[in-house]
Amino acid sequence: MNIDQSHTQTFGENYESKIDTALAELGKLKQEIATTNSLSLIQKKQAEIPVEMLEAELKKPQPDKGLIDEAVEALKKGLEGVEKLAGPVMKVATILAKVWI
Repeated sequence: MNIDQSHTQTFGENYESKIDTALAELGKLKQEIATTNSLSLIQKKQAEIPVEMLEAELKKPQPDKGLIDEAVEALKKGLEGVEKLAGPVMKVATILAKVWI
C-alpha cells in the first residue's frame, strides 16, 4: 500500500511571519477604521466585524481559509469607496493571499 502524504500542509517560519504581518496590518486597519471621518459610526461597527473575525481566525492553529476569504471580501465591500482605507485593506488581502500559496 502506498500512502501519498504530499498534500499534507506544513506551516513553517515563513507562514508564522506572514500571519504576524497580517495581524499587525489588521491592527493598523482597525485603528484607521476607528479614526476615519469617512465612515459613520454604524459603518465603522460593520467594518470591525470582519476585522475581528480575521484576527480571531488567524490566531487559531488551523485557520479556516474559506472564512478568511469571506471576511476579506466583506471588508472590501464594506469599505468600498473609502479611499483612505482601500490601501490598508488591499495590503491585508495581499498578505493573506500569499499565506496559502
